[in-house]
Amino acid sequence: MSKPDVAFRYLLGGVKAPVDANNEEICHLAAVQMKRRGISPRSLHFRLYKRSIDARKREDICFVCTVLVEAPAPIPAALQTRAGLREFSETAPEIVRGNETLPAPPLVVGMG
Repeated sequence: MSKPDVAFRYLLGGVKAPVDANNEEICHLAAVQMKRRGISPRSLHFRLYKRSIDARKREDICFVCTVLVEAPAPIPAALQTRAGLREFSETAPEIVRGNETLPAPPLVVGMG
């Protein structure tokens, strides 16, 4: 898992890890997940991007992580889909404010 010179970057979400796992262990779990889905992790570099706690079940509290995957060559779209990868972009989405009034007030729905 050496770092590539020119990288194509992807995000791999949904990597579950125990709450006592460190960054290296989480990246190893991501590599195992990639291998199971048909992509060899040998030339890939993994780095923890985001870590959240899933405490919905009291007996199964874990981290759900997003891992940044860097590859020296682009990964074909079919393999990206199978592995659950999405392309990484460092640019933030542009927020455009409208000038028209809304026909109804906004409705916010959530749990928590």
